[in-house]
Amino acid sequence: MVEQRIGAIVLAAGAASRFGSDKLLALYDGAPLIRFAVEAAALSSADPITLVVAPDKLDAYRPHVRVLGRTIQIVVAERASSGFAYSLRTGLGSMPEGVAGVVVLLADMPLVDAPLVNTLIDAYTSTDYAVVPEHNGRWGNPVLLSRAAFADAENLGGNCGARPLLRARATQVRPVTWDSCCLIDVDTEQALYELRALNPIRSSC
Repeated sequence: MVEQRIGAIVLAAGAASRFGSDKLLALYDGAPLIRFAVEAAALSSADPITLVVAPDKLDAYRPHVRVLGRTIQIVVAERASSGFAYSLRTGLGSMPEGVAGVVVLLADMPLVDAPLVNTLIDAYTSTDYAVVPEHNGRWGNPVLLSRAAFADAENLGGNCGARPLLRARATQVRPVTWDSCCLIDVDTEQALYELRALNPIRSSC
């Protein structure tokens, strides 16, 4: 296992405009969607952990950070409406200097779990720019970004995620084979309905 300290950020500041309501409070398997990403981080070896929220969601999401006694910092992305890139930079900026990298989790991926987060952390070496889960040749989420990627993320704007950074440094990205859980997110009510209908076992998507 890598000895360097790896943190985690859970990005939960999106507008969810395609869902029609606050999708992160919608229920899946008896719990709000946001709970699963927070739990995946809290049950992993990642430290520290930050939850990034929009200003108007602070009170709604705060109850969902009380997981297994872990200390989870909540950071407000004051300009969350400007796009995904701003929320990502806000989360990266919350990490202390001693952190060598961070696992970036998306709050709308309820099938991602702690074993996947730990697999990314265990696979990381100091020469990697990033570590990504890969399924059938497709890169998924969450993604572990090294400290070297933090400065590059400052150049991202709008709703741009980390993919441009990974493509630019593809030879320094370490893929780890995973199942299709790393590709499944919930963007619409229909997507959540279909996920409920499938009723997959989270540990073996």
